[in-house]
Amino acid sequence: MVFLSATSAVPILLALLFFIPIPELSPEFYKTVLIMLPFEITAYYFYMLALKFSPISLTVPFLSFTPVFMIVTGWIILGEKINLAGMAGIFCVVVGAYLLNLQDINKGLLRPFKVIFHEKGCVYMLIVAFIYSISASLGKKVILLSEPVFFSCFYYIVLGLIIPPVFFLISKGSFKERINSVFPGFKGIIWAWLLNGIITSIMIVTHSLAISMVNAAYMIAVKRTNVIFTIFYGKFLFKEENIFYRFLGSILMILGICIIAAFGK
Repeated sequence: MVFLSATSAVPILLALLFFIPIPELSPEFYKTVLIMLPFEITAYYFYMLALKFSPISLTVPFLSFTPVFMIVTGWIILGEKINLAGMAGIFCVVVGAYLLNLQDINKGLLRPFKVIFHEKGCVYMLIVAFIYSISASLGKKVILLSEPVFFSCFYYIVLGLIIPPVFFLISKGSFKERINSVFPGFKGIIWAWLLNGIITSIMIVTHSLAISMVNAAYMIAVKRTNVIFTIFYGKFLFKEENIFYRFLGSILMILGICIIAAFGK
């Protein structure tokens, strides 16, 4: 999965790199990129673990905590501040996370929060959300030091070339077993690899353009509206249970995101 997701956009981004101007890059640009790479690789690792151990409709909504963590990371790294409306929106995100496990409230008022820390996937995705709050803030910093589309292409090409070898080295099994976990069957899903590359390339470029225009915490908050789609994927693709409470919690999270987007600045 890492090989497919990390490499799919590389050919398109490489081609795009030939049609955009390359800005003058300072040592600070390269230094910040080198700091970001370990964070991104670690986030990839915990993201895959989260999907492996827990339902997708329960884990992915916890990415909504990224703007909550960015109250601190955005302030430290970028000097960005959140006003009272932004705080109210973030509060809605936290309450929404509580509602995700509302079916367990009969076991105690705090049980829905406690379930989060008993579910491996939720804990892993919270780690991912925290890491993304750092990498998103650093990402805006390097975009301001370069240019949005150039940075999108450059950075994700580097990631696409580095992440698969790193995961190959840390994975279990013999060398042959690790090779077999990547390449056999790849021809059968090459269409999915190509389609994912197109979609991911569009996401990468628009992400960088958006975060260069507004407060990083607000932009990431709006991006997290993807949780509502995840609820439906969990229901219709994976037949996951307790969808009503997860849908309710996600709606509140999105309400918080809307408050942040409309009044948070």
